[in-house]
Amino acid sequence: MDDLVENPPMLKIRHRPDTGTPLKNKSHGERNVPLSKEDVEVVQDYLEMNHPGGTDKHGREPLLMGRSVRAQKTTIQRNVYTLTRPCHYGQECPHDRNPDECEATTYNTASKCPSSVSPHSIRKGRIMYLLDNDVSIEDVSDLVNSGYDTIKQYYDKRSKTEKSEKIRQTMPDC
Repeated sequence: MDDLVENPPMLKIRHRPDTGTPLKNKSHGERNVPLSKEDVEVVQDYLEMNHPGGTDKHGREPLLMGRSVRAQKTTIQRNVYTLTRPCHYGQECPHDRNPDECEATTYNTASKCPSSVSPHSIRKGRIMYLLDNDVSIEDVSDLVNSGYDTIKQYYDKRSKTEKSEKIRQTMPDC
């Protein structure tokens, strides 16, 4: 877990194609992601209670693992779809489906639930959360490894009034 640094708390994202962890934008995608105290507690709880332990074929200890190997993209996608279904947590189905007959109740079919969300939806939500909490588009761009123009065009869904109100809050004498 040498990618998790606790002082100050952050995740170090690195391009390591030779050891099975390439980044989409190669070395340009490398960054340090700051973590809150709550984030660190969640990661530590996960490591203590749910992480299977062990190393990958390169001798590294991946943060995200399956039973015995580094988690693959499809594993992460399926887990997100599964974990975002209301019935996974024992809640009533908002779609009036019978859990015994629903096609979306298995790990491989969880994406068929209308309430499940994709990993990209989580990314989009995080970007909007940062923008709504006064993190500049430039800083968000660095944090999530996405271009400024891409964030403005596809992620920043604030109204013109909301944007101008945020600017007003940062201007002196307004």
